[in-house]
Formats: sequence, C-alpha cells, structure tokens
Amino acid sequence: MQPLQTLIDFPQFRTGLRAGLIAALLVAVIGLAVRSRLRAPVGLAGPAFVLAALGALGGWWGLDGVLPVPGGLVWGLTLLVVAGEVAAHTPWPVAFGMLAALPGGWIVANAVVLPGPGWSRWLVLATAVVGGPLAADLDRRVARLGLGPLLLALAAGGLYWTVPDTELSRAVVGAALPLALVGWPLRAARLGAGGAGAAVTLVVWVAAVEGYGRPGSIVGAAGALGLLVTEPIGRRIGRGAVVGLSRLVSVGSLEIAIVLAQVVLVAYASRVAGFAGQGPSAAWLLLPGLAAGVAVGIWFGISGRLRPRPWRHRRSTTKRPRPSTAR
Repeated sequence: MQPLQTLIDFPQFRTGLRAGLIAALLVAVIGLAVRSRLRAPVGLAGPAFVLAALGALGGWWGLDGVLPVPGGLVWGLTLLVVAGEVAAHTPWPVAFGMLAALPGGWIVANAVVLPGPGWSRWLVLATAVVGGPLAADLDRRVARLGLGPLLLALAAGGLYWTVPDTELSRAVVGAALPLALVGWPLRAARLGAGGAGAAVTLVVWVAAVEGYGRPGSIVGAAGALGLLVTEPIGRRIGRGAVVGLSRLVSVGSLEIAIVLAQVVLVAYASRVAGFAGQGPSAAWLLLPGLAAGVAVGIWFGISGRLRPRPWRHRRSTTKRPRPSTAR
C-alpha cells in the first residue's frame, strides 16, 4: 500500500486524475448514448486519454502542468489518430496502419531531443509504426468486453513502476485510470483504431524521456505494453493451428484470464527487464515475456465473436423450411 499511497500524494498524479475524470465523464456520456445505435463501444477512450495526459503534462485548461508540451508531439499524435482511423476502413488495417503511421511516428520520435540513448528514438518510432496497429487490432477484437482501456492503464502502471524519474508518468497513470473504468466495467468505449496507436506511442515516448537515468527501463516500459502488442502476433501465428480458449470458456472467465495475463507481463517487463542497467541486457531479459505474450495469443485465440457487432442488423441464421413443390 505504501507505493500506492506515495503515488496518490504526488500532485502530478492528482492533476492527471482530474483531467482523466473530466475526459472519462464526457466519453461515458457519449458512449452510453450511442452504444445501442452503433451496436459497439465507441472508439473514444484512446484519443481522450491522449488529450487528458497532454493536458495534465502541459497545464492546459488551468491544470497544474509538469512541462511545456512540444508542438511536434501534439501534431505527431494527431497524425497517428488520423492514420489509425483511416487504416481501419481498409481491407488490411494492420498492414496499412503500419505504413500510414510512419509520418506521425517520425514526428513524435523527433519532437524533442530525447535525453536517453540514441536507440530510444527508434524505439518510439517502432512503437508507433508496429505497436500501434497491433494494439488497435486487439482493441477491436475485445471491444465488446471493454478491455482495451484497462490493458492500457496497466501498461501505464508498468511505465510508472520502472522508470527512475516519474514526474511525467504520474500524470499519465492518473489520466489512464478513469478511462479504464469507462472501458471496463461500463463497456461504454474502447481505445479506437487511431486512439490505440497514439496512446501506446505516448506511453513509450514518456518512457524515453524519463528513463535516461537507467536505459533498461525504457525497454521495460515498452515491454509493459504486454498483450497490446504481442497477442495479435500470437493469434496470427496460431490461426487454424489450435482451438482458442476464447471459444471454449465463458466471457467472464476470458476477461479474468486476459487481465491476469496482462498483469503478469507488465510486472515482469517493469520489475525484471526494466531494472536492467542497459538497453541490450533489458532486451534479452524481456524476450521470455514477449514470448509468453505471443503464446497467450496462440493459446487464447481471441476470435471474431468478440468484435463489435456491425451497425446493420445481423441476418438471421435460422433455416426456414422450403415450400413444398409437390402438387
């Protein structure tokens, strides 16, 4: 309880929490109002998290800021949101999303001169280009469960638990917590195709800024994204090879299994790999965690039955008796 109490005592956390509560209230009202019409949670939690976190960091709307937010960061994250939403309407959302995320990811990675090692810039870019579309893919498949915002909040917690300097990460955690509740248990919103990419990129950007004192923590914070970036890979590897648990267990059991798997992966990445002194050693330590996340994707096989239902009414699958042709 002591670390949690310490986090609550920090003004940066309270500022982020205040911004997150305002964003969560707006998203919940909109999401609950349109959920029945869209037949799926609205994809607003991701953009709302990014906006709340940036507002808490930069002191927007009268909040107590932490540092001036670079203009390049704002524009780059905006481009990532647009790129993800456009990619979601193509036949190949993941592949096209990776290509479309390049401009926004490059701008974010070069928004400021990162104080850490040179490879941290490339890690931010890789997160935007590869991790963002993968996170959007998982968020889309668990949308009806509302787990995307919760998985992101756990990843933000991993960021806080591993970087040596925590001024920025406190605000990020505070902004993520209320929006996690909008996803689960309310199921009023999901991260969204564009919001997922921008959200995970912001988490790793903060890690690159605050992890310079121990470069391995930057790798650990990126690994704390956990299932958001590893499960889609595993699902593609195991497609057709095994019968996924998502088809064999109840939805409630699947929810618990997904959340517990994310907690374990976040704990390993942040407290084991993230405590390595240098990036290469942290990367080697992170490999078992990444392999475990991929294995979860193969084993669980989270399938299309968890995707948002289409806007139009589903056709009935009940077979109607054919009229008799006998005279």
